[in-house]
Amino acid sequence: MLRVISLGAESPGGLAPPAATSAPDRFYGPRGLVLIGSTLIVCDTGNHRVLVFRDLCDGIVSPKASTILGQPDFYSESHSNGGGSQGLFLPTGVATRDNRLIVGDVWHHRVLIWDAIPTEDWTGADHVIGQATMEDVEPNQGGECSTASLDWPFGVGFVEDRFFIADTGNRRILGWDHLPLDGELPEVIVGQSDFNSRHENRGEVGPSSFRWPHSVVGDCDGMYVADAGNHTVLMFDLKIDKDCDALCVIGQVDPCSNSEWPYGLQPQMLIVFHMPLPKMVTDLWLQIPPIIGCFFTISCLRVIVTFLMGQLAKRTLAQMVRTDGLGLLPTPFVGHMNFAGVSRDVCFASWPDVKVGDYVLVHVGFALTVLDESSDHETLAIFRDFGLIDGELGSDAEIVPQRCALLAGK
Repeated sequence: MLRVISLGAESPGGLAPPAATSAPDRFYGPRGLVLIGSTLIVCDTGNHRVLVFRDLCDGIVSPKASTILGQPDFYSESHSNGGGSQGLFLPTGVATRDNRLIVGDVWHHRVLIWDAIPTEDWTGADHVIGQATMEDVEPNQGGECSTASLDWPFGVGFVEDRFFIADTGNRRILGWDHLPLDGELPEVIVGQSDFNSRHENRGEVGPSSFRWPHSVVGDCDGMYVADAGNHTVLMFDLKIDKDCDALCVIGQVDPCSNSEWPYGLQPQMLIVFHMPLPKMVTDLWLQIPPIIGCFFTISCLRVIVTFLMGQLAKRTLAQMVRTDGLGLLPTPFVGHMNFAGVSRDVCFASWPDVKVGDYVLVHVGFALTVLDESSDHETLAIFRDFGLIDGELGSDAEIVPQRCALLAGK
């Protein structure tokens, strides 16, 4: 019998963003989760918190979280909320090991570790990686890239007993033989020639370079890294102990390419391939690996990518917005959008050169790329021709690119 549990708020009409007012049963742009038995731990990224759901049962719609981390209560929403061992600013990656909880606190440029999965709200972390103290929050500890520093650690994960961090801003993967609890420095670096380098793609795309490594996972066959910036997934040797080339590059025609999947309606709903290592995969394009559904059967390297569209999609993949004004923050650009009467902040950190009047594609609060206005109208026209917009919002719905004004804060 199919087990169905619905978490989070419903999306009005299937296209508009769902309500995201902070509550124990709502999310705003959740980015990471881990399941331990009947306990689900979710990084509610946009609300700067981690929610713990215990004893999930079949048929429950929008169950309420039992524990909250990063905020003093379920109805508060503030990036940092005081920082220290309790506050979070864009938590994304999450993992567990031996009942310990590990969270990537991205814009505090650190990874936090709890010695036990908390049962009390607003519990502070016990250990920190990437900063000298719990109160420090500067990228690369306020200086240059080093062995001990982090810059946007989006992903955390284990490959057998080894622990890895996707140090996205420094464009590298850091590895330890065990979970570091006492300030141990990493033994392994992948993606850079040394611990003081942080060059994008090392200056040239290749099988050992990263642009935005977002997540890392592994099993008995190898370690896999999703590089959102290069639109690839790279597979490395399981026993990797130094910087080296990937055994396999998935999502590009060759290991030195990083082309984007063309935006717009695609004819393929399901793509499957199966081929031996280490031959380079040549027949699959990924747009942004951490965002689309990607499931691995590692034993035969079968990658299934499902593109949900039209009536199959019940949540918005992306929306196009137009900038009205600019304002530079100490951290990233932050904008404001409105879609179908629902207001949201938008992060322009990946596109710092965006100009007034530019059109950008937005997904769960993040600007993915800059587009031209004609491309957006053409895509919307195709969706209307296929009846995908009328079926969701009605024939009278006015769906046009939305304006976005960059603000000086939330």
